[in-house]
Amino acid sequence: MRTLRGMARKDGRVERLRVGVVGAGYMGGRHARIYAGMPDVELVAVCDAREPVARELAEATGARARTELGQLLAEDRVDAVSVCTPDDAHLDACVAAARAGAHVLVEKPIATTLRDAEAIIDAAERAGVVLLVGHCLRFDPRYDHARTAVAAGELGEVQTISTRRSNTVAAQDRLGGRCSLPLFLGIHDYDVLRWLLGSEVERVTAESKWGLLRGLGYPVEDANGALLRFANGALGIAELNWVLPRGFPAGGDHRADIVGSAGSLSVATLETGLRQSNQERSVLVDWGSAPIVQGQAGGMFANELRHFVDCIRRGSTPAVSPADALAALRIALAVERAAATGDAVSL
Repeated sequence: MRTLRGMARKDGRVERLRVGVVGAGYMGGRHARIYAGMPDVELVAVCDAREPVARELAEATGARARTELGQLLAEDRVDAVSVCTPDDAHLDACVAAARAGAHVLVEKPIATTLRDAEAIIDAAERAGVVLLVGHCLRFDPRYDHARTAVAAGELGEVQTISTRRSNTVAAQDRLGGRCSLPLFLGIHDYDVLRWLLGSEVERVTAESKWGLLRGLGYPVEDANGALLRFANGALGIAELNWVLPRGFPAGGDHRADIVGSAGSLSVATLETGLRQSNQERSVLVDWGSAPIVQGQAGGMFANELRHFVDCIRRGSTPAVSPADALAALRIALAVERAAATGDAVSL
């Protein structure tokens, strides 16, 4: 693995890891703010083709603003980057970063095609850099507990896992219909189902519902339901939609229900224990994902970025392997195909 520019010792101390963020939108802003609060990390630069967007985030986090990735890689001497661009732009950014010798954390999905995903993985392997794909639920303490319970046999032999991932119509204000439900939301749960069960998907059937969002000008489905048959005999059920009303008290309703031969377990993100109200509405605050405690970011996103930094420093293997990310993408594409054709798809 390559030598880190930011790891040279000086006065007996380890220098801070130099990091850049590519894509200054919603997730890029989250990554930048988390890095800026890490004592052993220096957020060097944020990059976005939209100069005002890059400048605003840079000023908020004490970083340098860039509009070209090549300039960031050539001049800012970064050890690592977070790639938070739109999904279909992951390939060029990840490959360029890896070839420049920078470790890569890329938001999920790794790419929108298997060919692009394999090219990203190949570039990282050839460069000898860490590649972590941001399947963030693996860093949520609630889902991690579920995985531990299943692995320990506390639920017996798992029979079914059903997941629901519902977002509000307001999600399209940001996304503008640029990606499908399986690729944007479903891939979270396809990865979790596979991770919890420790088994591969053999066959997928799926249906999509269209109409409401198309009527609002967004060329995407309203809802999708998929059945996933696993090699170990378990049945996975993944329900998706992004048509919850704008007045819903949270950004989404996400849950997982596991039924085993000796027990069951449920994860429900709406059961937060934190409700805030004003004269117009009540809001349920999800403290598990991205809380700020005493001015410091916590939750699954902070856990994920901390894991990325630790993997670089220690030379350890990421908790989400490139093969895991490729498998989740393969399932998402199979769900898309099954819903489009009405046929079962074998993997």
